[in-house]
Amino acid sequence: MKRLILLIIFLSTLFSYSQEFIKCKDSINYLYIKNNNYHSYLKVEGKLEKTENPKVFKLGDYILQTLLIEKNKFNKGKDNEIEIIVNYILKESEYLTSVYKSKLDLNFVPIELEKNKKAVLWFFKIPEEFKKNINEPIKAERQVFVSRLTEEFIYSIASTQFENQSFEKIKEILGELIKSVEYGKVKEEICN
Repeated sequence: MKRLILLIIFLSTLFSYSQEFIKCKDSINYLYIKNNNYHSYLKVEGKLEKTENPKVFKLGDYILQTLLIEKNKFNKGKDNEIEIIVNYILKESEYLTSVYKSKLDLNFVPIELEKNKKAVLWFFKIPEEFKKNINEPIKAERQVFVSRLTEEFIYSIASTQFENQSFEKIKEILGELIKSVEYGKVKEEICN
């Protein structure tokens, strides 16, 4: 399990924020994230489980990670939501290329959200050389992310597709989660 979690936490050390689970009803949970005075949360239907890393959680058989990235680092000269998100993705892919020590075949899919908001689903296959050069075999296929803008941040959710998991199911889960992102409420207001 540790090896699986390590595969998707390359980014978690770069960002400082706290997150916690809030249970409101039997099957409705919220993942609440606080970064200084910024509060956001996403609605999760299903069982959430914590992992050894506080920024990584499990939803059923899927390992997920949330990321909050300051938007102002990526919107220089950009005013379009998609352009800002893609600018972030391209910078992130430079970092991930150095981690994987291989050129990544990055794919982008725009997603329409509510109220004319947009998100970008992005993914790449995990390089075979990377999988061969680690101590234990990992049957990981892809890294999958979805990113959207909120008031001050780029909000991303990441997952790893493993050999026995459906890519379509991961895309569906990430798409539903990113659509549920809301911000502004403090923790005590979420279940009301």
